[in-house]
Amino acid sequence: MQSSIGSFASQQAVSQVPAPLRYPGRFLALLSFAAIGLLLFLGVLAAQDAASWTSWVPLGLAVCLLIAPTVLGWQLFKYARAKKHYAARQVIVVPDPAQHPSDEAASGGAVYLANAAGQRLAAAASEYARRDARHLPRVEAAQRAAKQLAGDQFDAPLLQQDWRVGATAVAATVATIPFALFAALVTGVNLLLR
Repeated sequence: MQSSIGSFASQQAVSQVPAPLRYPGRFLALLSFAAIGLLLFLGVLAAQDAASWTSWVPLGLAVCLLIAPTVLGWQLFKYARAKKHYAARQVIVVPDPAQHPSDEAASGGAVYLANAAGQRLAAAASEYARRDARHLPRVEAAQRAAKQLAGDQFDAPLLQQDWRVGATAVAATVATIPFALFAALVTGVNLLLR
């Protein structure tokens, strides 16, 4: 019971980490979809007068660029669905105020909780030091360390998803915005010069 109460704070912190990240992620995906939508529209206009195969390049580029924000949106959707399922089955234990432990028991419990927290912290540090993944090893090590720090019984939706997919999707989505806007600018200038 004491170890579950001791890890309660770390569990709550880990489960609430992505709450502020959801809205910037949605905004990033929508901004990317808007930039790619502009390129897609201009690509369709350019492909209508297909004098050569190069007229189809903006349309094909727009379709290829849709992959990154779609993966990011799917990751956000999966997290929101898992978070809703997790919140429905979460149980919070509140200690009974009528039961006050003696000073000896309270100090012994505090020492036990401090030792358990120190052991979890040392285990998390050793997990973070082991970086054996090929793709984004630090991200994978950080996820394993967070799982170790939260405890074995804790199964937050954030800890179950692969962080490397989300990190790659965010980086690729950020890269698609200026790339799509530049391609739309070039396509628009090309359409005006025809």
